[in-house]
Amino acid sequence: MSTLTSTIFFSPSLLIPARTKPTNSPNNQVFFHKNDHYLNRIVPQKKRASFCIKAQEQKVEEGVPSATIACPTVRPKFVLFGSSIVEYGFHEGWAATLAHLYGRQVDVVLRGYAGWNSRTALRILDKIFPKHATQQPSLVIVYFGGNDATHPQPDGHGSHVPLKEYSENMRKIFNHLKSLSEKTRIIFLSTPPINEKQLFGDSDGIHFTKEGSKVVSREILKVLREADWEPSLYWREMPIEFKDYYTPIGLDGEPIDEYNTRFPPGVEWE
Repeated sequence: MSTLTSTIFFSPSLLIPARTKPTNSPNNQVFFHKNDHYLNRIVPQKKRASFCIKAQEQKVEEGVPSATIACPTVRPKFVLFGSSIVEYGFHEGWAATLAHLYGRQVDVVLRGYAGWNSRTALRILDKIFPKHATQQPSLVIVYFGGNDATHPQPDGHGSHVPLKEYSENMRKIFNHLKSLSEKTRIIFLSTPPINEKQLFGDSDGIHFTKEGSKVVSREILKVLREADWEPSLYWREMPIEFKDYYTPIGLDGEPIDEYNTRFPPGVEWE
């Protein structure tokens, strides 16, 4: 028998109003607040304990380690920020590849907005990357330019941004991201060639093909592998979350390298 003791804290920002003096339950294991109208309205009394668990004894099977958990693990965060090449990144593959490779190491956050140019991105930059956030990203991958580079429309509308303004917008985006944290690293993806006839015709002239997405994935990984960053952000050099709780075993009964277990046989990534 073992005893697990944990405390779960909830932020006031989770739509739960300010609480008054707590009322302990008879068994002194859980507590809720008598005047918490939010809980009273939507949560049955028997289930209120799930909101605020103060302490609870649990039976643990033999062989399962027990410990006091002070707080959850906070993973590093990679943010992919850009236009449709980012938004469609899971469908087209390059963002999905990163999320898969870093599946037990990093939270990959998608912030892609189809049709956006650098001008729009600059207007909402502080909303996506607030300077006073409790956790700043370890890496930001930025792509804008495909929409900026389209030809101006006769009516003055459209996504076109003059080259001088585009360069200044990207500089401002870089400066903002750089100011988030000394540990925030930044990669900018250059603008790919654009086929205007395809773009406005029957086929796509801007988004990646399956093979093109592989090229982007490998180039990003190459940068992460070769960059002189401390700590390293390359997937084979970053620590694996909860590695002590699981060791993959091969057919011969010997432990195998966990980094090699993330793809089917024959599929490899550098």
